Amino acid sequence: MRTSPRYSTSSNPAAATLGLGRVALAQARHADAVTHLQAALRMGESGPLAPASLDEIRFALARALWGADATTPQARTQARALAEAATFEHGEQAAQRRARRDDWLATHRVSPTSNTRAVAPPSEQP
Repeated sequence: MRTSPRYSTSSNPAAATLGLGRVALAQARHADAVTHLQAALRMGESGPLAPASLDEIRFALARALWGADATTPQARTQARALAEAATFEHGEQAAQRRARRDDWLATHRVSPTSNTRAVAPPSEQP
């Protein structure tokens, strides 16, 4: 199996940290996922990382922020902004990733007058 250079964990710490964040998100360890994904985003934005990878980090971080137990309206607003910034204009599966992001955005709205989720998703998927 050939590994894509943008996901090579030995030469790309942002990709490795994204992987840790994805695992934490899949295990519903949202706080851990947030920590890893914020670090991955910082590394990815300051170094050479493919735009599709940055979009993956942003969207994963959005889902982690939304799923965190202590989610505040500000965190939910940040989560939506991150998801919206994940444009998925590049990469082999860009259209499918945009559709998944759009579905997530449609079911994760911020209520301007409440501290609760406007729409509660049936489940979170990594």
